[in-house]
Amino acid sequence: MNDLFDLPVISIADDETLHTVKGVLLSEDRRKISALICKKGIVSKQIIVLPYKKVISVSSNGIMIKDMKSLFRMRQEECQLQEMMSCENIIGKFLINNSGDILGAVRDIFFNPLNGTVIAFEVSEGYLDELLKGRRQIPLESGCRFSDSCVAAATRGR
Repeated sequence: MNDLFDLPVISIADDETLHTVKGVLLSEDRRKISALICKKGIVSKQIIVLPYKKVISVSSNGIMIKDMKSLFRMRQEECQLQEMMSCENIIGKFLINNSGDILGAVRDIFFNPLNGTVIAFEVSEGYLDELLKGRRQIPLESGCRFSDSCVAAATRGR
């Protein structure tokens, strides 16, 4: 999901870059991307929401949408209410398996670009371990439970 940040949102209808992705909102169960938060320019205070179901394709070059009608404005207060469902609130939390073992800290979330479904977490056991072994992908097999400090996920082993 980290790769989505700062990608341009491009309208297929007029081949124009409309906005830049600045945030990702997840569904209430956090199993799917529900929307992308976008802004135009650096200093703009206007928040634009792109429902993920309106995304036609995602690539390293940008996010393609049909036209401007796919976007809508959101007030700052509404956006703050949805902060609790932001993917940024998961990054940095410990991932714990069914046995209670800490698998590492969540560093990224992988998703299926076709439908926005969360499919795996990328975890790190620390900087030294990351340098020696790299980060691991932990597939998400079923639901997760979220707390202030961790993500308890149905995953296999360690």
